[in-house]
Amino acid sequence: MSIVSDSTPLEDPKNPNNDNTFALIKLFASAEKAEEIASAYRQGGYGYGHAKKELLELMSDYFAEARERRKVFAEDLNYVQDVLHQGGKNASARAELYMEKVREAVGILR
Repeated sequence: MSIVSDSTPLEDPKNPNNDNTFALIKLFASAEKAEEIASAYRQGGYGYGHAKKELLELMSDYFAEARERRKVFAEDLNYVQDVLHQGGKNASARAELYMEKVREAVGILR
């Protein structure tokens, strides 16, 4: 994972609020988990590599269900095509209702 971090040595305490990786961790972690990681930053002995691995795990867990759903859809492309086709028909029908009003308003009648 290529996230910019500073060169603070592993053993030194770090400020999690000044770290790009921690900013991302806060998006995926529970408040308790984020505080646990922030505490590790402040204590020292916790490096940016540790944080990046933690972020990867959090993201993997967060998107696990979506990956599984994508796998199911990838195995049934006919269903996906049917949904897209029906969605397109519905969108066209709704758009046509508005287009009739637009044509009437600007004086363009069919």
